[in-house]
Amino acid sequence: FSFDRNYWNNTWDISVVFQWTLFNGFKNIADIKQSFAEEKKQILMKENADKGLEILFESLATSIDEYKAIIEAAGQTIKMAEDGYKIALENYSQGLINSLDLLGAEDSVRKAKINYLNALLNYTTKVQEIRNFIE
Repeated sequence: FSFDRNYWNNTWDISVVFQWTLFNGFKNIADIKQSFAEEKKQILMKENADKGLEILFESLATSIDEYKAIIEAAGQTIKMAEDGYKIALENYSQGLINSLDLLGAEDSVRKAKINYLNALLNYTTKVQEIRNFIE
């Protein structure tokens, strides 16, 4: 044993430790099974999400097609209502119908235009939903 300072500065101590667990109560096997189950669960969740998004996109696309048809029909309804109003106005000026019939024709034109605007609103809303869906 030496009290010399140089003697203690030049020493090295190296340790190697090796540990092996012989039995851990089948914890590794349970962890592996749990990992496989979690992987299957995640795969199923991804498939369900993909199918849900596909259904949502198809629904939005179908809605857009429906609203296009509604817009076209509403446009034709406006033309018919305006033609009916012109006829009613001519008949009113000739005294063939009363003012209530003329007001009814005007009301039909307004309702047709409101239906057209509602169809446009619904269409643009669905288009925006698809844009948000894509982004």
